[in-house]
Amino acid sequence: MFINELFGKKVINSATAAYEGIVVGASVSCDLTAITSFRIAVAAESATGTKTETVLNVDPRSILSYKDALVTEKLTLLAAPPADSVEISLGIPVFHPNGTLYGYLVDLAFKKDLTVSRLIYDRPFSIRKILSVSPEMILAKAAVKRTAPLAQTRSRHSLKSLLQNSAVSNITKTEEEERQVFFGRYPRTVISGYAFLLGRTVGNDIRNAKNDIIIPSGSIITDTVVEKAGSYGKLVELTFSSIK
Repeated sequence: MFINELFGKKVINSATAAYEGIVVGASVSCDLTAITSFRIAVAAESATGTKTETVLNVDPRSILSYKDALVTEKLTLLAAPPADSVEISLGIPVFHPNGTLYGYLVDLAFKKDLTVSRLIYDRPFSIRKILSVSPEMILAKAAVKRTAPLAQTRSRHSLKSLLQNSAVSNITKTEEEERQVFFGRYPRTVISGYAFLLGRTVGNDIRNAKNDIIIPSGSIITDTVVEKAGSYGKLVELTFSSIK
């Protein structure tokens, strides 16, 4: 299973036949060897009709199946991701301590026991030793393999496809130039955790509290649309409405 394939999927409770929320992120151990938690967004409505969205940390061991939706019989909530873990941000750069850029983390594969089986990058290299990890970057010592022709490096795990599933923000000019070699321009400001919506189509009108349409049906979801939905507290509604 690939982590970015989970983002945007619904979590369903097989015991109650109800939606528990939508997967919007995950955390991994700081050595990048195991999934430690999932983050799910939950929509709720108060007695006064006010809609709110909450993001919860979930123990991944409470997920029983990973297919078109994630299935649970009972979610185990966590107050916070476990210690010695970090929020995974796909698209982050991998640097040598001297500042040399190896490439970018595009995806990671994991097994049902939640161990990470493979790290996937946009370029041919492999990490020998992880020095530190944050949501912004990985510092490591890596072995660089012989570079394949550019046409071959634009594979199914290219960063262009990644940007349909993960958030990348605050990119420096140098980093942008490096990435444009592979996939051209991309949004600079995307609400973290919801960039998997980019490129999808809005299936139903999204309305504000006054019932005015703020995002019309048929709109293509861009970073601006995601930000607008966030400003109105409509990210979960936008996710449920989105069509791939």
